[in-house]
Amino acid sequence: MLREEFNAKTYIGKILIACVLVWGFVGLFMYQTVSNPKTALNDTDAYDMLSEQGYFASFFAMSYNAEYPDTKISRHISAADGASSIDYMIFEDTKSAADKYDSALNEDFSWIFKNDEKRLESSGSKGNFRYYKLETDKHYVHIMRIENTLVTASSPIEGKNEIVSVLDKLGYNYDVLSDKTGYIGSKQFTNAAMIFFAVSLLICFFSRKLYFIKLCEVCGKDLSEVKYKMAEFLETSRSVAARTASFEEWIYRETTEKIKAKKLMFMYNYSAFPSLVFLILTICFRNNGAYNGILFAAAVLISALMIYTVIFFVKNYLIRFIKNR
Repeated sequence: MLREEFNAKTYIGKILIACVLVWGFVGLFMYQTVSNPKTALNDTDAYDMLSEQGYFASFFAMSYNAEYPDTKISRHISAADGASSIDYMIFEDTKSAADKYDSALNEDFSWIFKNDEKRLESSGSKGNFRYYKLETDKHYVHIMRIENTLVTASSPIEGKNEIVSVLDKLGYNYDVLSDKTGYIGSKQFTNAAMIFFAVSLLICFFSRKLYFIKLCEVCGKDLSEVKYKMAEFLETSRSVAARTASFEEWIYRETTEKIKAKKLMFMYNYSAFPSLVFLILTICFRNNGAYNGILFAAAVLISALMIYTVIFFVKNYLIRFIKNR
């Protein structure tokens, strides 16, 4: 029994360290993703990139200033490709850019807000930039300010992917994790979720031994005796299902704590199953952000499961330690 207790203690420590590492890594990954400042693009590069993407780009700073003298805009590039349009602006200061951001949000695209049916919406600020995205049944709107520069874009909903690709190249796109409106479309989150489920699968798989050790304790059996019995069922049973059923029947006959034994057996058999399922789903739907809300809920559930595993066995180890003193 001393050997078993030592094994349990060692495994608890390893799992606890693994949990800290995986949560720390994912947390650092997400923090770096959302907190790093973005670099504003200069007008020459913006004009060249828009032209390279097939947009008809023109400078309109003088006429824009004449029409809107209070905007303090120094450069304005207007680009169009069919029904899709992108406007790039540089302002004299950040406040002027922020004012125009609010104006674009509340006035320039008000006709879309009034006439279309909203589907997905996202807005917020990170580091040195602010962003707003809107998908309706007919249009896609994209507004982003980086320091004293501002990009506004709109297109028919059918051209969303193309215009987002152009904004990616300009550096004026931001994939958000989630917000109160329910817009979830972060590639960074999907990658982090895939790493999390892969590592949690290993953690949950190795933590099965903890449940197995506790199961032996509940049955009043030595670990080696239970393993020998499992090997015996393996030799006599023709299928995995038959072997598992025979082993579980033997366990339940050997213990008076049948409910606890059933719970431990369930955790032993299926504790790693959720991580495996959601890892597969993450890989299959990696490019579809609509499922990220489910992945986030699954990550919370699996995290709770791993925390429960650690707490459960630390508690049991302390109880045995106190009894043996």
